[in-house]
Amino acid sequence: MVEVGTDVKVMTLRRDGACGCGSAVRAGERGGWDRATRTVLCMPCAGATTLATGRSMVREVGPTAAPAPGESLMVEHARRVKRRRQAARSRSWWARVRYRLSTEPASTRAFALGAEGERIAAARMAREGDPVIVLHSRGLGPGGRRGDIDHLAVCPSGVVVVDAKHYRGARVQVRATGGLMTPRRQQLMVRGRDRTSLLVGTRTQRDVVAQALAGPFPDVPVSSVLCFVDGEVVRSGQSIDGTDVVASRRVRRRLLRDGPLDAAARAEIAAYLDRTFPAARS
Repeated sequence: MVEVGTDVKVMTLRRDGACGCGSAVRAGERGGWDRATRTVLCMPCAGATTLATGRSMVREVGPTAAPAPGESLMVEHARRVKRRRQAARSRSWWARVRYRLSTEPASTRAFALGAEGERIAAARMAREGDPVIVLHSRGLGPGGRRGDIDHLAVCPSGVVVVDAKHYRGARVQVRATGGLMTPRRQQLMVRGRDRTSLLVGTRTQRDVVAQALAGPFPDVPVSSVLCFVDGEVVRSGQSIDGTDVVASRRVRRRLLRDGPLDAAARAEIAAYLDRTFPAARS
């Protein structure tokens, strides 16, 4: 995190730049421009102006740009880092020493890791010229109180809710259990542990999106994908509880399936989803 001035503009950058915290900000991404110091800021550092004073000094310039993948998670990560640092400074000298010697809590680090996973997944979803429109980091419900949707992809085959999970080096598989004497069921195994509970959030997102589309677009199929980044997915594409489990390197193939939606229909649906599920701002 870097110190920022009192007049920061948030905009879509035209050139590549580097924030003082070391993060690269690429052309086409949203970033901040500090007029006082004439420096580029990444979104978490630009958002720090509000945290530092309790009032917003960040001004949006021009039309509101679409959120970048993982943006809301990075803002929340920056908020937690700053809160922890301020808490240490307000206490004894020993608290400040312990802060400098300690490592970042896993609960805080998870937000940065999740944002990284969303960025990687987004980069692998579609290429220029693909018939896919992807909306990133969307709030679920009024004010995002029910959580976030990582990615909403409007594809020829319908709308796909993509929930990105970053489990570096993890082995992921769908395993069937049960037999002659017990009911058969499927489990989602990650690193040998039952993580079927991960499907609950994905299923909720899919159902909310399907409900929102039921009125204006009742015939548009809505499906869900659990996308694992940097993990080893055994038999990528298997379905469990109506959700496809795929490796991020294969998610683009999943989104490019043929379907009935032409370019005009996709654009109309994407515009409706953009209005219905606004950007998730932490």
